[in-house]
Amino acid sequence: MAWGQKLLASDSLISVVFVTGRGDIPSTMLAMKDGAVDFLTKPIDEDAAVPWARYQRLTPREQELLGLLAWGLLNKQAARILGITEYTVQVHRGRIMRR
Repeated sequence: MAWGQKLLASDSLISVVFVTGRGDIPSTMLAMKDGAVDFLTKPIDEDAAVPWARYQRLTPREQELLGLLAWGLLNKQAARILGITEYTVQVHRGRIMRR
């Protein structure tokens, strides 16, 4: 496991994805057990990289909101956590869907 994985995985708003040139089953299992959401080996399949490229086009606030929505939070719950109105969450959510 990478030294910072536990630190990152402890923050529920951050997802850990490993990209490696030397992946093996034990390493993959350990990374996933310690909170990684995916484990990709190089060369990365283009189909696997497309969602990441789309995610990178989101603003930091949209990325933050997407993480909350991915956990299944309702708009009003996400709004409360982020300290914004539910209407603002709806606006951000619409932008996320368009991108």
